[in-house]
Amino acid sequence: MIDVSSREFSDAAAMMAAMAAMADVNGYTVEYLPDHDEQPRTCMKTKRVFLPRPTWKMDKKARDLWRGKGHHEFGHHHPSQDALVALMEREKISYSSNVGLTINAICDIWQEMVRTREFAGAGQCLSSLQAEMCSLGIKYMSEGADLDKFVVDVLGLCYHARSFWQPDVALVSPEFDKHCDYSKWVHLTDRINGIIDHPEPAEELYAIVREMLEAEGRDPDSEEEKGKPKPEKGDGEGEGEEAEGEGGTADEDGEADTAGPASAKVSYEKLMGHSHSEEGAEYESGITIEYDHKRGDYTPYKMSEFQTGDPRSAHRTNPRLMGEIQAMYRENAHVSRQVARYFQSASQTRREYLQKRGKLVSKALARTAAGEDRVFYKKVDRIDTSADVYLLCDGSGSMYKRKYICMGTAVMALTEALDAAKVPNKSVVFTEADPHVQHWTIKDWTERVNSDTMAEKFAAVNMHQNADGDNVMYAYRELLARNSRRKILIVLSDGMPCCDRWGDADGYLKAVTSMIQGQGKVELYGIGILSDAVKRYYRDYTVLKDAKSIESCVVNVVKQKIIGR
Repeated sequence: MIDVSSREFSDAAAMMAAMAAMADVNGYTVEYLPDHDEQPRTCMKTKRVFLPRPTWKMDKKARDLWRGKGHHEFGHHHPSQDALVALMEREKISYSSNVGLTINAICDIWQEMVRTREFAGAGQCLSSLQAEMCSLGIKYMSEGADLDKFVVDVLGLCYHARSFWQPDVALVSPEFDKHCDYSKWVHLTDRINGIIDHPEPAEELYAIVREMLEAEGRDPDSEEEKGKPKPEKGDGEGEGEEAEGEGGTADEDGEADTAGPASAKVSYEKLMGHSHSEEGAEYESGITIEYDHKRGDYTPYKMSEFQTGDPRSAHRTNPRLMGEIQAMYRENAHVSRQVARYFQSASQTRREYLQKRGKLVSKALARTAAGEDRVFYKKVDRIDTSADVYLLCDGSGSMYKRKYICMGTAVMALTEALDAAKVPNKSVVFTEADPHVQHWTIKDWTERVNSDTMAEKFAAVNMHQNADGDNVMYAYRELLARNSRRKILIVLSDGMPCCDRWGDADGYLKAVTSMIQGQGKVELYGIGILSDAVKRYYRDYTVLKDAKSIESCVVNVVKQKIIGR
């Protein structure tokens, strides 16, 4: 289970970075809406999630609601949901039809249960979010808003089903029940909550929805119930304008995809708090996590804008984090000893026998009569480890806790082994706090530090954003200036850039890594920390999957990158 619930994700930058990391690992993108747009939505086909931008002064409730929105939309892109998208395409069901809206409502329950099981902290955030949406529906109904009765009854059933496992919903849903009648469907509650464990959940969901429509006297196979309804004016908007809370989507014919049957009233999207679409949302684009703009929009940091040195000179060490790093390092202390022994054995001159060429092995002469030609040996010279190794570590908010501790442990083990083998090395943690890029030195080239000092320095880094491309360029320039035969830059990170500068930071990092790899003056290597996102930027990479794989990851890096050239 992935833990993304830590209270330290309290500022907007860290929350956005955490969402970006989760999205990137799972192959979809997050885009942030303009300030006037608070309507979360998702595009199933293009794997895009649209979220309102978090603010800097959110209280705990607001943070939980924002995380709940993210968890909900991300849940729709879980692999389990692919079967549902295929089913809707096969059955030619529009997302905005009665059948489509009902499928979406029941699907919300299914995917939230999946999300709750797989992500620690998601359950509470989703429970808070759904209680908030239930309360909003109660407010609309208490004020006499014009609501679609079918939609309200469907939501009533959904809140009833949720009340069995979302405690916040259980507190407010009885008030919602006073305004709806789902008695004709209440017997389906156990099946709805059991979808997650059904062998064919998408088919079971569709069967439930069909039974719901049939109980309502509707034909679930009719074009009227499955097809795209005609656009209607809604919520006071004029002709051609987007209804509030709608995705403004476009179908294959280019026509607007409106909110469906409820668009003439308070829209389904406003009641549900989000919307789904076949193709995606068209809107005034805000800045996206991928920085989806032209490369020229991004202005790299100048060398004078880098804040360098010992992180302890600027921040207090977090004693709890320091202790956790030290504890994991002690559990993996054998790794550095193993790597040091590997350096030692690899550096010895030795003989390799059973060769076809080389010096003859006199004792093997008799074997030549039998036609054997592998009777030679050759001397294998000492493996050259004369390389400068630069370890560049991601210190962004999404790395906090488990990823950061794993990364710190791996770097400390590798550093100890490199020092023992007399291989020059430097370790740096990078982050960004406008107006500076912070490029904190954990261990300098000529410095000898023990594991406790390194853990103390790691725990003194305040994590913010990550301008990867700028830091890779800074390390690259430093390596080029060093008088060494080989230069190796190893970047440890969990994902894409997420920095304060507008523009294409993602494209800038790709341009930087492509340039370095193309020139061949510095050997570039990426290590993904609990994420394979490094493959987007680094041609040569490996992935540290969890704490248990620290040993194999560090050993492989030494064998393949530092020694095995």
